[in-house]
Amino acid sequence: NVHFLGWRSNALRVMAALDIFLMPSLWEGFGLTLLEAMSVSVPVVATTVSAIPEIVVHQETGLLVPPRDVVALAEATLLLLEDSALRHHMGMLGEDRLETYFSADRMIDQTLAVYQRVVG
Repeated sequence: NVHFLGWRSNALRVMAALDIFLMPSLWEGFGLTLLEAMSVSVPVVATTVSAIPEIVVHQETGLLVPPRDVVALAEATLLLLEDSALRHHMGMLGEDRLETYFSADRMIDQTLAVYQRVVG
């Protein structure tokens, strides 16, 4: 079932109740909502645009499909819907990836390293 909930103050709690997070974007800046889904162990189906492939590892933390390919999007979604063990596994790997590569501490360290290189 698909529910359009509008703006929610409890978005992460709602997201944690999802089976799959879909992001069929044609363009994205970074994809912060992918990280939010990964933070609550929800597997992702997303398109291969912008920085999304840097966030989602295909067939590990989620499934990536070409933009505008509705057949591939549907197939990837059905694959995860029909396999709860795969959903759980990808969700857990996504949360691990988030903690390893996209944690606040890591982002701060990387930002400081850039500033130190620039300043000398």
